[in-house]
Amino acid sequence: MTSRVDAAGRQALLTAFRNRELRVLFTVDLFNEGVDLPMVDTILMLRPTESATIFLQQLGRGLRLDDDKPCLTVLDFIGGQHATFRFDLRWRALAGVSRRAVEAAVRDDFPSLPSGCHIELDRVAKDIVLANLKSALPTSKNGLVAELRPRLWAEPARCAELRQVAEVLRDRIHRATEEPASDRVPLRVHARYSRNEACAAFGMPNPGSLREGVKWLENENADLFFVTLVKSEQHYSPTTMYADRAITNRLFQWESQSTTSSTSATGQRYIHHAERGSTVHLFIRETKVTDHDLGAPPYLYAGPMTYQDHAGDRPMRILWQLQHSLPADVYAAARALAA
Repeated sequence: MTSRVDAAGRQALLTAFRNRELRVLFTVDLFNEGVDLPMVDTILMLRPTESATIFLQQLGRGLRLDDDKPCLTVLDFIGGQHATFRFDLRWRALAGVSRRAVEAAVRDDFPSLPSGCHIELDRVAKDIVLANLKSALPTSKNGLVAELRPRLWAEPARCAELRQVAEVLRDRIHRATEEPASDRVPLRVHARYSRNEACAAFGMPNPGSLREGVKWLENENADLFFVTLVKSEQHYSPTTMYADRAITNRLFQWESQSTTSSTSATGQRYIHHAERGSTVHLFIRETKVTDHDLGAPPYLYAGPMTYQDHAGDRPMRILWQLQHSLPADVYAAARALAA
């Protein structure tokens, strides 16, 4: 029976089925809900669907109690058609277990089902389902979003709570860091350090004496740039309100001190650092505002960078190529602040 059968024909078939004149009834896109057939004692699943709701509705057609009906037998033939079929959605809905627990439930023959219920998978079917469970769980952003959206949009209170939790967790992110940029300097790229820690790592004997945002360490043949993206008049004079910003996640615009020209020794060192064998390192933070008792925020070590181009004099506005891409959240903040 399909949805193309008119109402009169549909009713006649149902009457014959209830009177047991018709022993088997095949339906397509019909009777998922809203029909009362308590005598059904066997269900054959032949319609592919990854909707747990539709699957339970189809299953529910046989769960009504009836006289002389000792049990419901369900024969499920769905899932072998394509490798990406989501068995996990079906078995989680059926057994009422979490994503993490569904694999163990299948492997151990569903030990926690309600009394009187039994699910049996033959050896080959169990191997197929277990292999599918390991590969079919969504790992891409789009897959996770598609799975979570209908669970979440139906619960506005839960959505509001998750937004609040996300804000808290964002401030507690532990960033995956890169290996140290060199054997001599133990700093890990994309880790955070105070200015004193950064200077000490480069061998500066008295880091606390540094007052500027730049430092040339002759013994290490290295220039250190300490950049604060948000520059307020409270903390910076008009001559130090440098136009420092991210152009892309690998290109960074940086302004020198106001007295530096392209022909000066310092300017020439910046321009020709690669051929002279010196290195330039960027340390970046969003703000200088202290976090109560924690003090000034630390800098993110963005790693070494290479001179690309410059414009102007006193100050020089230099474009640098970063060796490592800026982390997504740092780049977004640098772009937003520049805008």
